[in-house]
Amino acid sequence: MTNIKSLIVLFISFAIVLSSCEKPGPGYRIHRRNDTLLFFLAMSNTSEIIDAKINNNELHIDIGTGIEIEKGETSLQQVFNIQVIEPDERLKIQGTSRINGYGVVHLKVSPPNQEKKIFSFEWNGSRIKDIPKEPGPFANSNAFRFEDEIISYCVLPDKINSSWKTAKFGYSFQFKRRTANENLDIDSNGNSVLNIETINTDPDIPKQHLSFLLVDLQHHETVEVKDQINLGEDIYVVYLKVVSKKNQNKHNNILSDR
Repeated sequence: MTNIKSLIVLFISFAIVLSSCEKPGPGYRIHRRNDTLLFFLAMSNTSEIIDAKINNNELHIDIGTGIEIEKGETSLQQVFNIQVIEPDERLKIQGTSRINGYGVVHLKVSPPNQEKKIFSFEWNGSRIKDIPKEPGPFANSNAFRFEDEIISYCVLPDKINSSWKTAKFGYSFQFKRRTANENLDIDSNGNSVLNIETINTDPDIPKQHLSFLLVDLQHHETVEVKDQINLGEDIYVVYLKVVSKKNQNKHNNILSDR
Protein backbone atom coordinates (compact mmCIF):
# COMPACT_ATOMS: atom_id res chain seq x y z
CA MET A 1 0.00 0.00 0.00
CA THR A 2 2.88 2.34 0.83
CA ASN A 3 4.47 1.71 -2.57
CA ILE A 4 1.18 2.52 -4.34
CA LYS A 5 0.88 5.80 -2.41
CA SER A 6 4.49 6.66 -3.33
CA LEU A 7 3.81 6.06 -7.01
CA ILE A 8 0.70 8.25 -6.87
CA VAL A 9 2.67 11.07 -5.23
CA LEU A 10 5.43 10.70 -7.84
CA PHE A 11 2.92 10.81 -10.70
CA ILE A 12 1.29 13.95 -9.28
CA SER A 13 4.72 15.57 -8.95
CA PHE A 14 5.41 14.87 -12.63
CA ALA A 15 2.07 16.39 -13.60
CA ILE A 16 2.75 19.53 -11.56
CA VAL A 17 6.21 19.95 -13.08
CA LEU A 18 4.91 19.53 -16.62
CA SER A 19 1.86 21.76 -16.16
CA SER A 20 4.09 24.54 -14.83
CA CYS A 21 6.21 24.53 -17.99
CA GLU A 22 4.80 26.77 -20.69
CA LYS A 23 7.25 25.45 -23.25
CA PRO A 24 8.74 21.98 -22.85
CA GLY A 25 12.48 21.68 -23.26
CA PRO A 26 14.05 19.56 -25.96
CA GLY A 27 13.98 15.80 -25.51
CA TYR A 28 17.03 14.10 -24.09
CA ARG A 29 18.38 10.69 -23.12
CA ILE A 30 20.69 9.86 -20.23
CA HIS A 31 22.53 6.58 -19.85
CA ARG A 32 24.96 5.76 -17.07
CA ARG A 33 27.11 2.64 -17.05
CA ASN A 34 29.34 2.51 -13.98
CA ASP A 35 31.70 5.51 -14.31
CA THR A 36 30.51 6.56 -17.78
CA LEU A 37 27.54 8.84 -18.44
CA LEU A 38 26.16 9.76 -21.87
CA PHE A 39 23.82 12.69 -22.47
CA PHE A 40 21.95 12.87 -25.80
CA LEU A 41 20.16 16.17 -26.51
CA ALA A 42 17.67 16.37 -29.38
CA MET A 43 18.60 19.10 -31.85
CA SER A 44 18.36 19.89 -35.53
CA ASN A 45 21.24 19.06 -37.83
CA THR A 46 21.89 22.77 -38.35
CA SER A 47 22.73 23.15 -34.65
CA GLU A 48 25.84 22.09 -32.75
CA ILE A 49 27.20 22.09 -29.22
CA ILE A 50 29.60 25.02 -28.97
CA ASP A 51 30.48 24.63 -25.31
CA ALA A 52 29.59 22.36 -22.39
CA LYS A 53 30.40 22.86 -18.72
CA ILE A 54 29.65 21.14 -15.41
CA ASN A 55 28.82 23.15 -12.29
CA ASN A 56 27.73 21.21 -9.18
CA ASN A 57 26.69 18.30 -11.40
CA GLU A 58 24.54 20.59 -13.51
CA LEU A 59 25.20 20.42 -17.24
CA HIS A 60 25.32 23.79 -19.02
CA ILE A 61 25.32 23.65 -22.80
CA ASP A 62 25.73 26.44 -25.37
CA ILE A 63 24.05 25.49 -28.65
CA GLY A 64 24.85 27.32 -31.86
CA THR A 65 21.89 27.37 -34.23
CA GLY A 66 23.58 29.35 -37.00
CA ILE A 67 21.51 32.37 -36.01
CA GLU A 68 21.99 32.65 -32.26
CA ILE A 69 23.44 30.84 -29.28
CA GLU A 70 20.90 29.06 -27.08
CA LYS A 71 21.71 28.08 -23.53
CA GLY A 72 20.45 24.92 -21.87
CA GLU A 73 20.76 23.65 -18.31
CA THR A 74 20.04 20.16 -16.98
CA SER A 75 20.62 18.81 -13.48
CA LEU A 76 22.34 15.44 -13.56
CA GLN A 77 22.28 14.97 -9.78
CA GLN A 78 18.64 13.90 -9.76
CA VAL A 79 16.11 13.53 -12.56
CA PHE A 80 12.49 13.65 -11.36
CA ASN A 81 13.55 12.49 -7.86
CA ILE A 82 15.60 9.60 -9.29
CA GLN A 83 19.20 9.62 -8.06
CA VAL A 84 21.59 9.62 -11.02
CA ILE A 85 24.77 10.85 -9.34
CA GLU A 86 25.52 10.13 -5.68
CA PRO A 87 26.31 13.11 -3.39
CA ASP A 88 30.00 12.15 -3.16
CA GLU A 89 30.40 11.72 -6.93
CA ARG A 90 31.47 14.36 -9.41
CA LEU A 91 31.17 14.63 -13.18
CA LYS A 92 33.83 15.62 -15.68
CA ILE A 93 33.22 16.30 -19.37
CA GLN A 94 35.42 14.19 -21.64
CA GLY A 95 34.15 15.53 -24.96
CA THR A 96 31.19 16.31 -27.20
CA SER A 97 30.01 15.11 -30.60
CA ARG A 98 26.87 14.86 -32.66
CA ILE A 99 24.90 12.40 -34.72
CA ASN A 100 21.80 12.90 -36.84
CA GLY A 101 19.17 14.49 -34.60
CA TYR A 102 21.27 14.64 -31.41
CA GLY A 103 24.15 16.46 -29.78
CA VAL A 104 26.10 14.20 -27.43
CA VAL A 105 28.09 14.95 -24.27
CA HIS A 106 30.45 12.30 -22.85
CA LEU A 107 31.04 12.45 -19.10
CA LYS A 108 33.05 10.51 -16.53
CA VAL A 109 31.95 9.92 -12.95
CA SER A 110 34.54 10.10 -10.15
CA PRO A 111 35.49 8.57 -7.86
CA PRO A 112 34.74 5.27 -9.61
CA ASN A 113 31.88 3.44 -7.92
CA GLN A 114 32.92 0.02 -6.65
CA GLU A 115 29.43 -1.33 -7.29
CA LYS A 116 28.09 -1.53 -10.82
CA LYS A 117 25.54 1.16 -11.54
CA ILE A 118 23.52 1.07 -14.75
CA PHE A 119 20.81 3.64 -15.28
CA SER A 120 18.74 4.92 -18.21
CA PHE A 121 16.39 7.88 -18.36
CA GLU A 122 14.33 9.28 -21.20
CA TRP A 123 12.64 12.68 -21.27
CA ASN A 124 10.53 13.03 -24.41
CA GLY A 125 10.15 16.81 -24.17
CA SER A 126 9.77 18.53 -27.50
CA ARG A 127 10.84 16.37 -30.42
CA ILE A 128 12.66 17.47 -33.54
CA LYS A 129 10.61 15.85 -36.29
CA ASP A 130 11.40 15.13 -39.92
CA ILE A 131 15.05 16.13 -39.63
CA PRO A 132 16.85 15.96 -42.99
CA LYS A 133 19.67 13.47 -42.52
CA GLU A 134 23.21 14.62 -43.08
CA PRO A 135 24.88 12.77 -45.98
CA GLY A 136 27.69 10.32 -45.41
CA PRO A 137 27.93 6.68 -44.29
CA PHE A 138 28.61 7.52 -40.63
CA ALA A 139 26.44 10.60 -39.99
CA ASN A 140 24.15 8.38 -37.92
CA SER A 141 26.92 7.11 -35.65
CA ASN A 142 29.94 8.18 -33.66
CA ALA A 143 32.44 6.72 -31.21
CA PHE A 144 34.43 8.08 -28.31
CA ARG A 145 37.53 6.52 -26.75
CA PHE A 146 38.65 6.87 -23.15
CA GLU A 147 41.76 4.88 -22.24
CA ASP A 148 41.01 1.21 -23.10
CA GLU A 149 37.27 1.65 -23.66
CA ILE A 150 35.39 2.83 -26.74
CA ILE A 151 31.76 3.90 -26.53
CA SER A 152 30.00 3.81 -29.89
CA TYR A 153 26.43 4.93 -30.51
CA CYS A 154 24.07 5.53 -33.39
CA VAL A 155 20.57 6.51 -34.40
CA LEU A 156 18.81 3.31 -35.44
CA PRO A 157 17.80 3.15 -39.12
CA ASP A 158 14.36 1.89 -38.03
CA LYS A 159 12.76 3.12 -34.80
CA ILE A 160 11.62 0.52 -32.30
CA ASN A 161 7.87 0.01 -32.51
CA SER A 162 7.32 -2.85 -30.10
CA SER A 163 4.12 -4.26 -28.69
CA TRP A 164 5.59 -3.31 -25.29
CA LYS A 165 5.00 0.25 -24.16
CA THR A 166 7.88 2.36 -22.84
CA ALA A 167 7.44 4.56 -19.81
CA LYS A 168 7.28 8.26 -20.60
CA PHE A 169 8.97 9.26 -17.37
CA GLY A 170 11.62 7.64 -15.24
CA TYR A 171 12.91 4.21 -16.07
CA SER A 172 12.02 2.78 -19.47
CA PHE A 173 11.46 -0.84 -20.39
CA GLN A 174 14.60 -1.87 -22.28
CA PHE A 175 14.66 -4.66 -24.84
CA LYS A 176 17.95 -6.47 -24.51
CA ARG A 177 19.33 -7.22 -27.93
CA ARG A 178 22.18 -9.45 -28.81
CA THR A 179 24.51 -9.30 -31.77
CA ALA A 180 24.15 -12.00 -34.38
CA ASN A 181 27.16 -10.97 -36.46
CA GLU A 182 30.12 -8.76 -35.64
CA ASN A 183 33.18 -7.95 -37.70
CA LEU A 184 35.89 -5.32 -37.90
CA ASP A 185 36.75 -4.05 -41.39
CA ILE A 186 39.24 -1.53 -42.72
CA ASP A 187 37.87 1.20 -44.98
CA SER A 188 39.64 2.88 -47.92
CA ASN A 189 41.19 5.46 -45.58
CA GLY A 190 42.72 2.79 -43.35
CA ASN A 191 40.27 3.35 -40.49
CA SER A 192 38.60 0.53 -38.56
CA VAL A 193 34.86 0.07 -39.07
CA LEU A 194 32.80 -2.03 -36.67
CA ASN A 195 29.81 -3.75 -38.34
CA ILE A 196 27.07 -5.22 -36.16
CA GLU A 197 23.83 -7.02 -36.90
CA THR A 198 21.47 -7.03 -33.93
CA ILE A 199 18.55 -9.38 -33.32
CA ASN A 200 15.82 -9.53 -30.69
CA THR A 201 13.29 -12.12 -29.62
CA ASP A 202 10.49 -9.52 -29.84
CA PRO A 203 8.97 -10.03 -33.34
CA ASP A 204 8.04 -6.32 -33.52
CA ILE A 205 11.69 -5.27 -33.44
CA PRO A 206 13.46 -5.89 -36.77
CA LYS A 207 17.09 -6.78 -37.30
CA GLN A 208 19.38 -3.79 -37.51
CA HIS A 209 22.58 -3.49 -39.54
CA LEU A 210 24.83 -0.92 -37.87
CA SER A 211 28.26 0.51 -38.69
CA PHE A 212 30.60 2.52 -36.46
CA LEU A 213 33.77 4.33 -37.53
CA LEU A 214 36.48 3.72 -34.90
CA VAL A 215 39.06 6.35 -35.84
CA ASP A 216 40.83 6.10 -32.45
CA LEU A 217 41.55 2.37 -32.81
CA GLN A 218 45.20 1.69 -33.65
CA HIS A 219 46.31 -0.89 -36.22
CA HIS A 220 47.78 -3.17 -33.54
CA GLU A 221 44.50 -3.14 -31.57
CA THR A 222 41.12 -4.80 -31.84
CA VAL A 223 37.94 -4.70 -29.72
CA GLU A 224 35.50 -6.92 -27.89
CA VAL A 225 31.85 -6.10 -27.25
CA LYS A 226 31.27 -5.68 -23.51
CA ASP A 227 27.70 -4.37 -23.38
CA GLN A 228 24.95 -2.92 -25.56
CA ILE A 229 21.62 -1.21 -24.90
CA ASN A 230 18.64 0.38 -26.60
CA LEU A 231 18.27 3.94 -25.32
CA GLY A 232 14.73 5.06 -25.99
CA GLU A 233 13.23 4.12 -29.33
CA ASP A 234 15.95 5.36 -31.65
CA ILE A 235 19.44 5.23 -30.06
CA TYR A 236 21.67 2.18 -29.74
CA VAL A 237 24.83 2.19 -27.59
CA VAL A 238 27.67 -0.35 -27.74
CA TYR A 239 30.48 -0.52 -25.16
CA LEU A 240 33.78 -1.89 -26.46
CA LYS A 241 36.96 -3.03 -24.74
CA VAL A 242 40.22 -2.28 -26.57
CA VAL A 243 42.81 -5.08 -26.52
CA SER A 244 46.00 -5.89 -28.36
CA LYS A 245 45.77 -8.19 -31.38
CA LYS A 246 48.58 -10.22 -29.83
CA ASN A 247 46.12 -11.39 -27.20
CA GLN A 248 43.15 -11.98 -29.49
CA ASN A 249 43.48 -15.76 -29.44
CA LYS A 250 43.02 -15.73 -25.66
CA HIS A 251 39.49 -14.34 -25.96
CA ASN A 252 36.46 -15.79 -27.71
CA ASN A 253 34.52 -12.61 -28.46
CA ILE A 254 37.30 -10.43 -29.83
CA LEU A 255 36.83 -9.24 -33.38
CA SER A 256 39.44 -9.69 -36.08
CA ASP A 257 39.94 -7.73 -39.27
CA ARG A 258 38.68 -9.34 -42.40
